[in-house]
Amino acid sequence: MSELDCSSSTSTSDDEKCDCSILEESSSPSEDGKLMFSSLYDKQTSQDCYLANTPITAVITEVAEDGGTTRIFNAFHSRVYKIELQHGKYRWTIFRRYKDFFSLHNRILLYRAKRSLIPTTRRRRQLQLSLEYDSRGGGGEGGNTEVATPSAQPGDASRDGKIIKIKQLSPVLLKYGYENRSQIAAVDQPPGDNGTAVMHTASLKYNKSDGTVEKSLKRKKKHCRLPSFPIWPLHNRADNRKERLEKYLSAVLHVPAYRNLQETREFIEVSRFSFVSGLGGKNKEGYLKKRPGGRLTYGGVVRCCAELMASWQYRWVFLKDSYLAYVKPEGEDLRAVMLLDPGFHFKLEMHQKPRLIIENLNRTLVLKSKTKENAIEWKDALENAIEVSGKQWLQNHDFGSSFPKRRNVYGRWYCFFSFPSFVCLYDSIFFILYFVVSIYPLGRFVDGKSYMENLANMLELAKEQIFITGWWLSPEIYLKRPAAAGRRWRLDEILKKTEEGIRVYVLLYKEVELALGINSAYSKRILQQLHANIKVALAVVQLFISSSLGKNAFSGVFLWAHHEKLVIIDQNIAFVGGIDLCYGRWDDPKHRLTDFGSVSFGSARDASLTEEKSLMSAMRSMSKMLPVVQMCNAGLVSQPIAENPPEQSSAVVVKHCAELEIEPEVVAGEERERRIVRFLRSSSRFGLPNFANLLMKHKSRMQRNNAADCKQRGSQVLSADDGETVDDAAKRRKSLFAVFFFYLHTCLIHGGLCSVFQRIAPWMKLRRAVEEGDLKCENVDDAAMCYEEKLTCLQMEDDTDPGLYGCGKLWIGKDYANFIYKDFTEINLPYNDFIDRRQTPRMPWHDIAAVVYCSVARDLARHFIERWNACKTEKAKHSQRIPYLIPKSYEKVEMPHIFHKIAYKCHIQVIRSCSQWSFGSNMVEDSIHRAYVHLIKNAKHYIYIENQFFVSLLNSNDVHNSIAKALYDRILQAYNDKETFRVYVMMPLLPGFEGQLGTTGGSALQAVLHWTYCSLCKGPNSLLFNLAQHIEDPSEYIVFCSLRTHATLMEKLVSEIIYIHSKLMIVDDLFTIIGSANINDRSMLGKRDSEVAIYVEDCEFSRSSMNGQLYQAGRFAFSLRTDLFAEHLGLSDTSAKRKSQLDVRDPVSTEFFTTWKQIAARNADIFEKVFGCIPSNSVKNFVELKQYKKRLCLGEFDLLRARTLLEQLNGNLVLFPMKFLCQSDLSPSPITKEGLAPSSLFT
Repeated sequence: MSELDCSSSTSTSDDEKCDCSILEESSSPSEDGKLMFSSLYDKQTSQDCYLANTPITAVITEVAEDGGTTRIFNAFHSRVYKIELQHGKYRWTIFRRYKDFFSLHNRILLYRAKRSLIPTTRRRRQLQLSLEYDSRGGGGEGGNTEVATPSAQPGDASRDGKIIKIKQLSPVLLKYGYENRSQIAAVDQPPGDNGTAVMHTASLKYNKSDGTVEKSLKRKKKHCRLPSFPIWPLHNRADNRKERLEKYLSAVLHVPAYRNLQETREFIEVSRFSFVSGLGGKNKEGYLKKRPGGRLTYGGVVRCCAELMASWQYRWVFLKDSYLAYVKPEGEDLRAVMLLDPGFHFKLEMHQKPRLIIENLNRTLVLKSKTKENAIEWKDALENAIEVSGKQWLQNHDFGSSFPKRRNVYGRWYCFFSFPSFVCLYDSIFFILYFVVSIYPLGRFVDGKSYMENLANMLELAKEQIFITGWWLSPEIYLKRPAAAGRRWRLDEILKKTEEGIRVYVLLYKEVELALGINSAYSKRILQQLHANIKVALAVVQLFISSSLGKNAFSGVFLWAHHEKLVIIDQNIAFVGGIDLCYGRWDDPKHRLTDFGSVSFGSARDASLTEEKSLMSAMRSMSKMLPVVQMCNAGLVSQPIAENPPEQSSAVVVKHCAELEIEPEVVAGEERERRIVRFLRSSSRFGLPNFANLLMKHKSRMQRNNAADCKQRGSQVLSADDGETVDDAAKRRKSLFAVFFFYLHTCLIHGGLCSVFQRIAPWMKLRRAVEEGDLKCENVDDAAMCYEEKLTCLQMEDDTDPGLYGCGKLWIGKDYANFIYKDFTEINLPYNDFIDRRQTPRMPWHDIAAVVYCSVARDLARHFIERWNACKTEKAKHSQRIPYLIPKSYEKVEMPHIFHKIAYKCHIQVIRSCSQWSFGSNMVEDSIHRAYVHLIKNAKHYIYIENQFFVSLLNSNDVHNSIAKALYDRILQAYNDKETFRVYVMMPLLPGFEGQLGTTGGSALQAVLHWTYCSLCKGPNSLLFNLAQHIEDPSEYIVFCSLRTHATLMEKLVSEIIYIHSKLMIVDDLFTIIGSANINDRSMLGKRDSEVAIYVEDCEFSRSSMNGQLYQAGRFAFSLRTDLFAEHLGLSDTSAKRKSQLDVRDPVSTEFFTTWKQIAARNADIFEKVFGCIPSNSVKNFVELKQYKKRLCLGEFDLLRARTLLEQLNGNLVLFPMKFLCQSDLSPSPITKEGLAPSSLFT
């Protein structure tokens, strides 16, 4: 027999002690222990594989005879032991033979032998260095210095002077086997210990006089003994052998030094990826031999030689719920990740060494196992993963997408919400406050302003990872404007969160420099200089790819681009759409043409009034949210207050005070005022924005300046609109504080406490649970736990000084752009203007994006990871600088309740365009194209499209997408069936390419315009031409419109198109597609540009009307469409006339459709008269174009009349000119570079 005894101090080193006492002291080890997802980035040690303060239990549940899978010469050793292990919430099963136990036992003996041979002088030398370091750092006096090591009692340390701090003991602790600091428990220091910590377990005393080290073995831990290992028990005592092996294994797993051995971890199948939170459950792991090669990426002769001659190598392979990955044994760095996808399958080949052949759409992996039984275990594990968690990835999904439709998930396109927050006990009285928190400024993800402001706040929430991919990225752009906080909200400054340990992965399109000037190399260099945690990869297009894509597989790859626009935070929040984080994209619904930047401050009086207005707005918002309460007073009958009362002025509220015989001054007495203000200030502990500071700031300014201000300006009118004098404003300000406390008094004191408490009880319980750590958010991701608190804190930074009028430049340097006038140059000089602001207006930018959460965000993260890993394999396979990424599990995909209140519940599916050149996948996916065609064919009432391009022909050999054909069939069906059916198409008036029509510099612009008109109205393959063959007036069913605006530049009227960059389609107020895909072959066919989008199907509805009939419209689609209609028609502008005369709820009615076309035609006519805009239906050929440019416009000689006409504009909507240059050939000349390029470049 062989016996291991931990109780002997002479034969057992300190690192072989059991951790039983620590585990006994932990009240809930399975809940306390957790390995965060961010730990994957840390430098790993063997101890980091396990959960802190959490035991590993092992139970042998079954002993079975060998089924003949291996050749066993000793009949007794043929038994297979089924071992069930548990570590915290993780459970898994392994199968081992006696020889596996024996090998582990021998390795432990070898480890003990090595430890006993470590020279004592080496330990003493390291200890002396630690002590000398401590004395140089100001150590205490005296001859003896005690070192805190395991098992010391508090009294032992205080007798002999100074105790070395734990940070200074790292060499000693490492050598004594306690590098896992979670196993060293510090006790409270007694008075007089000079700020030092006393450690439990043993202590080492160093005597400076003779240089000896004395070891005190006062152990708090109980002595643990490894049971004897059964070597040759009798055959008829097999049950006893099972019990002894189980007892032995359990004892080994309780000793940190033994369980941290590589052989032990291999025995129980544990690695650094086993128990990481967010990676899913514990599945099969182990060493397997891997054959090199198998990837689909082009490798030529090198790849062929590697597959034929390279040797098999051991890799640690582990299986998770949606992927298979392996690492190198020595460094545990990821070497490959195989995602489960529609092409995933495997087979087991029984050779002398059984082989597993695993294949997906990206590669073929051949693995070799030592034994047949191990290969069968892997086969069973793969089958189980496919049937349970991986089933969703192998099934066929709608539109041929790789991703399933996620039901009842949350997404949104706008950015305003409010929620009740806080309950606090103060002086035995509950002061309950409903506080309206506008986490973001009122707006939406229509145009770049709301998108970037929301994105900036969400980036601040990041705890683990940030994924960014786009066609172009400019590190110096400001996400929040004006830049009142300096560089605080500049993108590169926000990404410095990497200093907190967050990892940022940026995947950019590497452009062809001869064709584009976006300079992605500069963006990469700037980002990498910020921090080492920022990883940037440039996705370079390949020259050759697999011939499996057809006859054109080896040509034209340089023509395509990576066109997705994604930002993903912690794989929990994902932004998707058509907005790149680059110059020229930031804009708001005002679509300004000029930007000179001017900062001016109003007087103290004006600032005070502005702040008062802000304060009154907040109070009114609170009053709207107050529930029904009973307001009681002596001698009065209870009077209910409506749950959502109409907005009232302060005068009306004071009038209510008088009717209730409550003096506002009494309600807002000094004592009550101070108490409630103290409460409001103390509530900052809960993340409440400091509303009390706003109140006190207003009151102090009122007391300081009110008297003098009233004397000096008593008769002056504050505003020409309301005619209020300063005297009246002063009286109103005096009552402001009383009004606020009157609301608190009536709601909380006079009978309203119970009603209010019931209203916010769920929020109170949620917040208390989060703060006390009692909330068990089993379905919420770890990184998402703190989102609510951070979002609330960010509101304080969003509140700018209300006394600031005007602003600095909104578009700084290169951000002031006009793409048709001049393309970008010198990107490396971001703050230098390249357009004269005094001569040329900027080009406004209209775009749309969305944000999604939960499992849809995980799907988009998976999409990014697939692209990133493909780029890593292609460009930097062996580089440690760019790591492989792994997706999170879909177990914890619920988001905090706060996000449920700001988003719509929908069914959402990720759709995309991808192929082998863009993803390394052996499949062409065109699910975006299929989704567009499906929605168009099945539309019942209307279709609304916004897109940068419209290149789609009927029955053409040059353009192959079916968008125009689907529209043609649906409109013709509506005409034949006498249905009321409408199609709205919004597109830019001109393509966004530099140049002037009719010149050699405008060849690219003309080429795109040529294919656009060929798709719309020019030629036998155009949509309108074919419709006109059957329908007398196709405009009764379909209308093409654009956007244009105007401004005054240096006292001169100017006009410019609003460039529509959106990629949006809404159908029947029920279905929506938002993404990055244009309507052309490049984006739709799948094997050209790579794209991503989301398909949104509403599952929450509101009452609306469709063609005059009652209709249940989806909340997401309806709110987005009506907001867009209001912006285009000028209804969102409060100064617009007749804005209340048009109802945008019914897009199908004849009245609205006719009004839409009339407004567009009238606006286009006004713009043509005032500015002589191009394009125009008045220009039929290039000769007329030259004459048209020389014509004197109304805005140049009669400003008064021109301004009068411009006041008649309704919004920015104009008709798209179908007859522009209809008599000229717009195709590029053969002698230009555009003429030499293939037509597929523009289609």
